[in-house]
Amino acid sequence: MTSRALLLAVLAAGCNDSRARDEVAATAAALRPCPPAGCDVEPPEPPPEPPPRPPRPEGTPGACDGASGQLALSAASIQLGQSVSMAWSVNRPSGCLESALLSGAPVGDQGTKTLTSWSSKVMVLSLGGKQLATASFEVVLPMVVHIDGSSPAWRDLMIQALGTPGRTVILADTVDMDLTGQEGIYLRENVTFTSELPNPGNVVASFAVDPNAAGGYRGPARTPNRPGPRLFTNSTQRPLFNIRCNGLNIFGDNVKVNGFRIQGPHPETMDGDENLEQGFQIDSCVNVEIFNMELSGFSGQAIYVVDPLDRQFAFDHVRIHDNYIHNNQHVGGNGYGVESAPGARMAVERNLFDFNRHAIASSGAEKTGYRAHQNLVLAGGGIHDTFFNPTTHQFDVHGDANCDTPSDTAWNCGNAGDTYLITSNSFQYTRDYAVKLRGQPRTSAIIADNFFAHTYLDDAVALRTQTNVIVTSNTVDSHPEARFGVCDFDGDGRDDLFLATGATWWWSSEGRYPWSFLAPHRETLDQVGLGDFNGDGRCDVFAVNATAGTWEIAPGGRGPWLALPGSYAIPFSELAFGDFNGDRRKDVFRRAPDGQWWAISPGVYGWTALQSSGVALGDLRFGDFNGNGLTDVLSRAGNGQWQISWDARSPWDPVYNHYEDFSGMRVANVDGIPGDDLVRYTVLQPINGRWDVASGARGGWAFLTARAWPPLEPYLTFRPAQTMRWALGRFNGLTTASLLEVDFTRQSLIFTRNSTPNTPYGLFSY
Repeated sequence: MTSRALLLAVLAAGCNDSRARDEVAATAAALRPCPPAGCDVEPPEPPPEPPPRPPRPEGTPGACDGASGQLALSAASIQLGQSVSMAWSVNRPSGCLESALLSGAPVGDQGTKTLTSWSSKVMVLSLGGKQLATASFEVVLPMVVHIDGSSPAWRDLMIQALGTPGRTVILADTVDMDLTGQEGIYLRENVTFTSELPNPGNVVASFAVDPNAAGGYRGPARTPNRPGPRLFTNSTQRPLFNIRCNGLNIFGDNVKVNGFRIQGPHPETMDGDENLEQGFQIDSCVNVEIFNMELSGFSGQAIYVVDPLDRQFAFDHVRIHDNYIHNNQHVGGNGYGVESAPGARMAVERNLFDFNRHAIASSGAEKTGYRAHQNLVLAGGGIHDTFFNPTTHQFDVHGDANCDTPSDTAWNCGNAGDTYLITSNSFQYTRDYAVKLRGQPRTSAIIADNFFAHTYLDDAVALRTQTNVIVTSNTVDSHPEARFGVCDFDGDGRDDLFLATGATWWWSSEGRYPWSFLAPHRETLDQVGLGDFNGDGRCDVFAVNATAGTWEIAPGGRGPWLALPGSYAIPFSELAFGDFNGDRRKDVFRRAPDGQWWAISPGVYGWTALQSSGVALGDLRFGDFNGNGLTDVLSRAGNGQWQISWDARSPWDPVYNHYEDFSGMRVANVDGIPGDDLVRYTVLQPINGRWDVASGARGGWAFLTARAWPPLEPYLTFRPAQTMRWALGRFNGLTTASLLEVDFTRQSLIFTRNSTPNTPYGLFSY
């Protein structure tokens, strides 16, 4: 029997076999605490208590005051998985009729008991309200502690491990743990708190801890297409987790948190000081990193950073990056995704924000600031919910004084912190300002290279003063979400959505999961080509480097630009994309100024002459309309009639009975018949729209599906049918493409012909 199997056998038997216990003790510290399949996934609980004795009749008050007792343990320290024996005795005065209690449970006046515990305990022997004796034992934890269940015993083990310096605490993917009533759980110095995939699988792991520390660590369980384990609470902790350094006896430097979900009690907007709960408080600690997390439901702050000890003098001392931070809301104040409180500095980068009152907030106190870089702020949130101010802004910096106006007590004057770098962020939010500085920065504030959906910069950025503030190179009226790119970025056979904001690239796995950061590239959707250019089965992003005279790809959309073989002094405006030799790689199509068509796959085959035509590139559409594996070209003749050049090589073949303009049409195989189709969307009425399909670009228009909304009040000018966003792709892995619909509610439906009706699909608001 292996040492692990022996430990499991002892645990299953309640550790009653003393010989087996002795053998296990030597190896228990190196083993996981949870038995695998074949034994219950929850840790062993203590043996059941014997039925309580009938209550003793009450004696004379104070009759137990002279009682004494003894409590002894067989060991002061045990390894994780071992047991400890207890023996106790009680000496009671005459007339003392109360029951003795051992840590709150009734016991006889003498007895022994074996206790299996997964965390350190203090046992208390008491009688008549008087403490007679105490004894404690410590459970010595291994350097790596796996949390494989969600019961109170697993919870206590997790809390002790987080409070033990230097430990790596790993949550199993199946953990769904209730932390209601737990408050201020400490994460001590050099602790890594993460999760782990159940098996290697076909998933993309974007982040990792040191694999050597965890002995074959497989990567965090939270990935772009896995939500990861969940810790949740239904009570209002302030905070739930505490990363604190007080300079005396509490230390929390070098803490890393990565790869799971934490849900607070209030995803909706709350009111009142009793609802100001916090997810994390980081108090004067440095080298703290919180990343690849989903944080939601905290009406105070999801992450609160403060520094009374003046230790966080650099932004990178606290890094909050690549998280999904949403639904942290409160009426009139608080409701922050992340707050930089007095003295704190932090870097907030590449996060996805949605439905927060403020995504980022800051005190106006001295030595306070933040760097906000490459974040994506979606359209939700900003609810202030007061009579005069129903909405508010997303990136906030308080002043440190109220204004002279008696009614203005909102910290809108004075100094506004020290230093702020607000750069390369993308805002879809337009309910109020995107950025507001409510005072004068003591050192500087730079607001640069951001992309705003607001029509005018003055609607996007609000300043109390221009002093020490630089606002430059920002872009307004930016709406990259109006149309999504579609491609398979992780090679799992399912199409994903692609969003290019002008500052950064993002992707949504299967079009269903929240946006994840891809790369810091600035090219927009109309400046790139999507497809598998290098043959590795994943989508690459193609662009022209006009300065260097090269074509480049970002492999998988993630990496730095990689030049393709050859030099090309050809502008992007002459290029399109398809598969013109049937090898399933994406090739480059060029329409030269003289009308000649060419195809090339750099490093695979050189320039190959195709057909030629006087039709402008913008009036061509590309797809495999006959299903033979080669890209065809569709255009309109001089009389408007559709025509196809098969494989981009044949003369024009007229398509009878089609004369419609291609504007707004999209290409994909939606009917299951071999060959791509054309799909169009038509607004019928303000509250009605429909999609039709032309099979193979040759059949007549056939009804695909429709969408309708409830009737509008006559005075409303809003037209939901006109705001519809939609995409075609193999999002669910079928050979037939599906229709993904996103309406003004920012929720999605999916439709697959002959498979599903229009059904709810996305797990987030787009």
